Amino acid sequence: MHTYVLLSLTLLLAAQALGSGSYLPNRADPYAHDTEYDLGKAIFVGDVSLGSGRSCAECHNGSNSLKSGSLRKMSLRINTQIQKCVTEPDRGNGSIDDTQMEALRRFLFRRYRLKP
Repeated sequence: MHTYVLLSLTLLLAAQALGSGSYLPNRADPYAHDTEYDLGKAIFVGDVSLGSGRSCAECHNGSNSLKSGSLRKMSLRINTQIQKCVTEPDRGNGSIDDTQMEALRRFLFRRYRLKP
């Protein structure tokens, strides 16, 4: 009987020792890049030109800068507003394809913490 109790305690302690290690979650790769976000940012700041006019950042700065509140209100029709900004002669005076539209949209939604 004494041997049985000793064996049970030994197994119990061994099981606890194996399961008591510290938990280290997988860490996100800090060097992983979101290429779609990067493209959207490049379009916004003017590194990628959509036309012969101004970049998004040139129009939307200072008192005309984008604000989270106003973007939230227009989030359902943001594609229409982007299209308008890009194509009007006094603004971007250019065109935007679907890939660029989604990239710019992703940039705006992440930058201003909007919900899709």
